[in-house]
Amino acid sequence: PHQNMFDKYRNVVGIFINQIFHGKPMTVFGDGEQVRAFSYIEDVSPVIARGPLVPAARNQIFNVGADTPYTVNQLATAVAEATGKVSHPVDRQPARLEVVTAVSNH
Repeated sequence: PHQNMFDKYRNVVGIFINQIFHGKPMTVFGDGEQVRAFSYIEDVSPVIARGPLVPAARNQIFNVGADTPYTVNQLATAVAEATGKVSHPVDRQPARLEVVTAVSNH
């Protein structure tokens, strides 16, 4: 919920939805095998809420996020299916310099 679908540089879920609804192919950079773990607020808010109540957590850094990683290709397929555009085209662009795997380390 509350995804910014108009930001062209962040929020790949919103970007894909925006591209589909405007009849444009989803842009995937490189081979699409970059791995991300997409977090939903209800998954992380309990951990954030408990943090101040745990003395051992004081002044510590935590990387909190979803447990299940997905490739960008898997995400593109899921977004296409969720919008009823199962065979929606993908625009493959040259790879960018980016982190290949970005997931939580909890």
